Amino acid sequence: RVVFIGDPENRIKEDYLRILRFFRFIAQYSDPMGAIDPNSLAACAEHQDGLSQVSKERVTQEIIKTLNAPNAVRAISAMATSGILGRILPGSDPKYLPILVDLQSGSTTTFHARLAALGALDWGYYLRLSKVDLKRTQSILNAAQEGFAPFKMGHILGATDGKQAYHLRCAFLEQFPESNNLSIIEDGAQATFPLRATDVMDHLQGPALGAALRVAKDMWMDQNGTPTKQNLIDLALAHG
Repeated sequence: RVVFIGDPENRIKEDYLRILRFFRFIAQYSDPMGAIDPNSLAACAEHQDGLSQVSKERVTQEIIKTLNAPNAVRAISAMATSGILGRILPGSDPKYLPILVDLQSGSTTTFHARLAALGALDWGYYLRLSKVDLKRTQSILNAAQEGFAPFKMGHILGATDGKQAYHLRCAFLEQFPESNNLSIIEDGAQATFPLRATDVMDHLQGPALGAALRVAKDMWMDQNGTPTKQNLIDLALAHG
């Protein structure tokens, strides 16, 4: 049971970051079947304006830890109901987070897909994410929204993030994932594109060479890596 020590308002006024820590401790430690302390929750909602005094770095750390925690859905939902999530991440919506977390059961996960599930926000503005984390979150969201084939997800993002992107897409569509697609993502992550620029440089140069290679690779990924090297050479030359 997560509560403030003593009067919640006094504890919050001492350090407004405690508002976010209250929800993070709920996500990490609380009984999922127990009620959230109403006095603590009310105090957090009432004094949420104080979060403007907290640095983006500290806010970001708490959000990441909350999203990574076992009961993230419970905590994020409470933050949304109290208006605090919208203050930290304007325009966010936790609608798809419970679906995503359920689909991710048993899989390797990071906070990136869960952050992406909250909405296509300007994360770089509202949070102090590293360039690597910002790019990773955006890549997972793009793959989920643009309908990448499973093999392509795995090849571009790797097995872990490819699966996260696929689960995120299923959450957006509110559909169950197909088990064989997870295996296809792993195949894509391990596959090596067989065509090299040197294979067609005698016939193609400059921008035409780059464009032909991209077309060949897109076909290779869309067909789960089945086209042979000669198939890809023929396609690249035809495109060039």
